[in-house]
Amino acid sequence: VISGYLITSIIISELENNEFLLRKFWERRIRRIFPSLVSMLAISTVFVWIISSEYVKFEFLKNLAKAATFTSNIGYSQTQDYFEGQGQNALLHLWSLAIEEQFYLVWPIICLFFHKFNKNLAIYFSYLTAVVSFLANLLFVFYFESKSIAFYNTFSRVWELMIGAILAQHFHKKRYSEKCTPTWSNQLIAVLGLLLIGVSLAITTETSAFPGHIALLPTLGTAAIVFAGSENFVNRWLLGNRLMIWIGGISYALYLWHYPLLFLMRTISPRRTNFALLLITFLLS
Repeated sequence: VISGYLITSIIISELENNEFLLRKFWERRIRRIFPSLVSMLAISTVFVWIISSEYVKFEFLKNLAKAATFTSNIGYSQTQDYFEGQGQNALLHLWSLAIEEQFYLVWPIICLFFHKFNKNLAIYFSYLTAVVSFLANLLFVFYFESKSIAFYNTFSRVWELMIGAILAQHFHKKRYSEKCTPTWSNQLIAVLGLLLIGVSLAITTETSAFPGHIALLPTLGTAAIVFAGSENFVNRWLLGNRLMIWIGGISYALYLWHYPLLFLMRTISPRRTNFALLLITFLLS
């Protein structure tokens, strides 16, 4: 949701100012994503080669190729349940980065198309895509009983990104200011958003039909927090304090490193996951 919101905000702003170039957009994304990713992949390869069996090395190389081409989600949808596969694949978490990269590749082209031919249709296209994508997610989970496809498939997950994109378009249209004076309704919306995310953490388990309808809780919760602006109590003091901003600053690296380290720890000591693992993750990030 946050990625969809930020990326769409950047694209719309640059299009309105006649500053948008696809080449420059993709170049910025490469500079943001590749250095940390390549570092993690290189170091993970070394450690896997040192401590793993020949079979694990072979599987790792296949997963490395998927990660390098941002097709992890496509490969895993047919072969690996995310929850059952934990601890078996050091790069399993990169399915979500693959979806984001696919979004970064296609979405700016779509935005550019609507900007040139009909700006007003962009928001309707976003709503339609979000609804159809969410329905596809429900079909995969409940009708076809294929939770893995719903989990990894780009189209059945793009509705989450589109929620953020819709927010960005509405805010731009209304010239919404993040620094607007906080009202009681904004305070309430921010608290509600936080509660929705908390409830989703509490009720989602390995056996849940996820994404399914349960994914509405964290996505709409995040959307509510973004919609509430930056001046309400939750965003300014709880999420906007220095510690949280610092964690946010290294969040991409935390995402990259946590899973390979969990894999290595479980390979060395299957029953042990401790504070040292968390500390190492933060240090590397």
